[in-house]
Amino acid sequence: MNQALLRKILPAEQWSAPCVVILDANASIQPIAADAVQGGAKIFSPRAISGRIPADAACLSADGLAVLLVHQQRVKMPTGGEVVKQALTVVDAESVVAVEFHDTTLLAEFGVLTPALRATPGGHGSDQGTLTRPK
Repeated sequence: MNQALLRKILPAEQWSAPCVVILDANASIQPIAADAVQGGAKIFSPRAISGRIPADAACLSADGLAVLLVHQQRVKMPTGGEVVKQALTVVDAESVVAVEFHDTTLLAEFGVLTPALRATPGGHGSDQGTLTRPK
């Protein structure tokens, strides 16, 4: 990704909103479903390998060479309590292909207004271009 564009999306030494960083490598392994135990043997669900790394916060290092990604995991303890663990992933900035945000607040940085959403049938959901056959 262009260094100037990356600095616009992730200002140096400032944490961003939650995002997904897409790399030009197979860097993330995510289970598709939950693992299970059947008859005493643990059965692992299939894993999906991709270059998409979800992050609760992302930051560009001061020198612009690395993107720092922080991911929080909440682990339920047998006692009913909860422990929050943070994991840090350091990514080479030149390996970043795209950054995906879950909202449109960043559009102002590019001088673009938020698009008007078109109304969908029923007032919710997405219009997938399919129509139901009349009966």
